[in-house]
Amino acid sequence: MTRIKQFMALSIAAALSIPTMTYAAETKTYTQPIKDREQKQVGDFLCAQDTEAWTRSVVLNASVVPAKDQTLPEAEFLWTAGNETESVKGNTYTAETNGKYTVKMQMPQESGLTAEDIIVEIKNIDRTAPKIVTISRDIQEWTNKSVNVTVECVDYQDTAVTAQESENKAETTDVKEKSETKEMGTSEQEEPGTGSGLHPEGAYSYDGGQTWTKDNVIAVDENKTIAFVVRDALGNQATETITVDNIDKTRPTVSLSIADGGVLYEGEEGQVTLKASASDAASGLADKPYSWNGGVSWSEFPSYVITEAGNYTVLVRDRAGNTARAALEVTYTKRPEESEETTQPEETTVPEESSRPEETTVPENPSQTESPTQPETSAKPENPTQPETSARPENPTQPENSQGIQNNTSQNPIYNIYYGNPEWENSNAFSGIVDLPLIENKTETKAETKKETETTKQTSESKKKETSQT
Repeated sequence: MTRIKQFMALSIAAALSIPTMTYAAETKTYTQPIKDREQKQVGDFLCAQDTEAWTRSVVLNASVVPAKDQTLPEAEFLWTAGNETESVKGNTYTAETNGKYTVKMQMPQESGLTAEDIIVEIKNIDRTAPKIVTISRDIQEWTNKSVNVTVECVDYQDTAVTAQESENKAETTDVKEKSETKEMGTSEQEEPGTGSGLHPEGAYSYDGGQTWTKDNVIAVDENKTIAFVVRDALGNQATETITVDNIDKTRPTVSLSIADGGVLYEGEEGQVTLKASASDAASGLADKPYSWNGGVSWSEFPSYVITEAGNYTVLVRDRAGNTARAALEVTYTKRPEESEETTQPEETTVPEESSRPEETTVPENPSQTESPTQPETSAKPENPTQPETSARPENPTQPENSQGIQNNTSQNPIYNIYYGNPEWENSNAFSGIVDLPLIENKTETKAETKKETETTKQTSESKKKETSQT
């Protein structure tokens, strides 16, 4: 019996040294007994935590409560955070990070009253922004459709994870490998170590925080940069820039023509080559961009050989799947008839009379129409630019003809022409040498012959007149 009483006494003493916890609606209170020198409990040392809900800060409040019919002196309280050595005096203390906090009660020394320190472990402070785990697009290559962007986020509080919870967490599947069907945006703590959770009224914003939605998937129908924001239940936010740049909804450009000016002649066999010219400024042309059969098959060749007239169409596509077409009507051309070219001798223009040296008109009877300015026959003025007849080189092999024209057998014959009064034929006064090109044309030869005939005739008539005058 005595041993039983001793065991019970020890158990009661041990129980009084362990802080007791009392829960209210959202508060939590830690308690240590206050003892006198005889170890008799005369009151309670209390520390109240204002909330256990997720919050950005926790307020701790220390106080003493005397037992019934007991009076306690005024007490002081010293607060220490974690392993820090410095203490803060006061009845209250505001904690802004998770961890252990110690509060010490001090009574006047002469009172002999003491109490054990109270240690409070806080786990419900959340000042950490959610984590953006993955950002994915359902289409990675070029497309002309909308792209769905999915964002996966979690709200972790690593400092609130105990050793056992960390061990359990290591055994769970990484969040990046979780099913995309997992519901997100709830405030429930679905696994150890999570924080306050993503905001229940809308955790996601795709316009920099102006509007919020519960949907972590957004459809993007044009290339742009998205200012993405995610928030947790306490308003902590994380931001990320999402760029969508693989959307191309613009058709390529294409034209169709006949290469090298080819022609199909009517009623003849032949072929021409059609040539397509295409380009695309966004995604670029596909690896096999050309189709000459309406999209049934595709080729990398921009040319196509045809053998008959008709309407032809080429279809062109880019990497995003946009297509464009160009059409061309090819018709037959009638071949022009070949004309026989008639070779006719080129006519040589014979100089007009005006282009020949002007003949000096000598009156038929010099004695009747003698002019004071007309030189006598014996004193005819010489032509300073015309060499005298005696100085003219003669062709020994070519006799002088009766018309006073000396022919040269060289390729360019020299004609010695006498003009003026017939009686001057044997003088050098008005003679001149005319060097004319050799004329092979028959037309020119006839003209020359006719001219020689007229010259001969004129010479003969001049001689007759001279004889009659004499």
